[in-house]
Amino acid sequence: MLLDVLGLLSACSYALDCVEAELVHVSDKHAKRVAYMSVCMAEQLGISGESLQDLAACALLHDNALTQYIQEELHKDVANAPQASQVGIHCTLGEKNIQRLPFHTDVKNVILYHHENANGSGPFGKTWEE
Repeated sequence: MLLDVLGLLSACSYALDCVEAELVHVSDKHAKRVAYMSVCMAEQLGISGESLQDLAACALLHDNALTQYIQEELHKDVANAPQASQVGIHCTLGEKNIQRLPFHTDVKNVILYHHENANGSGPFGKTWEE
């Protein structure tokens, strides 16, 4: 059986967009825009081939657990918006979700740290004020 991986990833990305639109009323094709920007920047840095393909796949799936997080956490108490410390929950869940996917290159922690800032002030780092 032949599998069109790009088609499958696009379908997953579309499904995530649909669920996100229904749950939080956002429909801006966020994952596709992130993938496009990531690929454009990577090409400028000379990244190509399987590394570029894996980057595009991770970009499309970077919020793969956001809807899972929204359903599990936010719908318990809809009045409470996620706190900055809770942003990392969907990163942790998303990293776990992609562990068994057949990537060509090492993509460990790509999803986990996608909200981390260059200065380490993201959900897994310390802020400069501390």
